[in-house]
Amino acid sequence: MHIQGLRSRYSAAQLHLHWGNQNDPHGSEHTVGGKHFAAELHIVHYNSDLYANASTASNKSEGLAVLAVLIEMGSFNPSYDKIFRHLQDVKYKGQEVLIPGFSIEELLPERPDEYYRYKGSLTTPPCHPTVLWTVFRNPVQISQEQLLALETALYCTHVDDPSPREMVNNFRRVQNFDERLVYISFRQGIILSVALAGVLGICVVLAVSIWLFRRKKSSKKGDNKGVIYKPAIKKETEAHA
Repeated sequence: MHIQGLRSRYSAAQLHLHWGNQNDPHGSEHTVGGKHFAAELHIVHYNSDLYANASTASNKSEGLAVLAVLIEMGSFNPSYDKIFRHLQDVKYKGQEVLIPGFSIEELLPERPDEYYRYKGSLTTPPCHPTVLWTVFRNPVQISQEQLLALETALYCTHVDDPSPREMVNNFRRVQNFDERLVYISFRQGIILSVALAGVLGICVVLAVSIWLFRRKKSSKKGDNKGVIYKPAIKKETEAHA
C-alpha cells in the first residue's frame, strides 16, 4: 500500500490501534471540533524513496507519513473483525499470531479523499517531529462488542507475570495546536469560511451605518452649543384709575 499525491513514495510498514478503557471509551489521539472518538487506527508509512525502512526514517525529515482513521461505536464491522478475532491469540506481551492477508484499504472510511493534513510528530516516545499526518474526515464504525474486546483483551505483561497489567488508555493526550497549518482537502470548510465572512461583513456595514447616523444626529444638536436660552419676561404695566 502506498500514499499517492506526495512528492516522495511512502510505503506501508505497520498498523496499530489506540483506545481508552471500558469506563471511558474516548481513546482517539485526534479530535474534530473538540470531539473525541472511541479509538483510532494508524497506518504507518515510511519514505521508501529515501530510506530503507521505517526505523531508519523515524527521526529523519519527511521520513514518515501516517494515515489516521477515527473509530466510533456503531454497527458491526467485518473488515476490522479480521483483526479483532485474533486478539485472544496475542493476549500477552511477546505473543504472535499470523493473520490471513486482506486489503488494508478495507479499513479506510468512506470518501478517503476527504481529510485533514498537517506536519506533526510521533505519538509515542521519543515523539520525533517527522510525521506527515493525514486524518480522515469520516470515521468508521465498530460494534460495542468489538470495542469492548479491544479494551479488555490485551495485557502489557507476559503470561506468567504475577501482576498482570491491562493494556488500556494507550493514547497520547491532544497537544497544543501552536502555529501548525492544517490543509483541508474538502470544500465545506472553505464555503463555511466564506459564509461566515459574508455575515461578519454585513454586521460591520450595519454597525458603521448606525454609528454614522448617530454621529450626524448628534452633530445637528451640537450646532447650538454655547447658546443660553432664557425665558422671556413680560412686564406688567400698572393701571392707575
